Amino acid sequence: DNGEWGRAKGYLERYIPQDPKNADLLQKYADACLKLTTDRIGSLRDAARAYQQILMYHPEREDLRQQLIDLYSKLSAWSTLESYTRGLLHRTPDDEALIYYNVLALDRMGKLDEAMKGYEALVAKQTGRSDVYGSYARILREKGLETRADEVFTKARASRPQDGRIVADYARFLARQSTWAEVQDLL
Repeated sequence: DNGEWGRAKGYLERYIPQDPKNADLLQKYADACLKLTTDRIGSLRDAARAYQQILMYHPEREDLRQQLIDLYSKLSAWSTLESYTRGLLHRTPDDEALIYYNVLALDRMGKLDEAMKGYEALVAKQTGRSDVYGSYARILREKGLETRADEVFTKARASRPQDGRIVADYARFLARQSTWAEVQDLL
């Protein structure tokens, strides 16, 4: 019930300033924020601030990092997500999930040259994230590198023939080239 979660959030807001390092209190506050459906965006932002505060005082809480990243994505806070993941990548440069979210943010911010490099690295690692191949090929196509984009899909389809996302993205790519016979064969 929204009313109960709203009251819980209000009570917790009063206690947090008295004990701002209390991870359990902040976690309960974030949970209450995530349950609220009224002022959804504001509640998600409040939950993100609670996670940030927990991580500031308890950086060992790896379990909250992904939750914070997910919130930044839901909020379309691409600049914040990019900055956050960039900082984490300095400590763990080979973390594929962090690379993915960093590249996603760069792409959404329109920093295509940087995003392209990141997508290229993920493709080289043969990432399991299907959307990477289509996103990489889209940027290559926008840069006039259609042959390279087609090669990305060819390799992706060879290594993951049953991946529906790759097939759908490739069909879209071919449709934009008006290669209808190939689209029909693919589907």
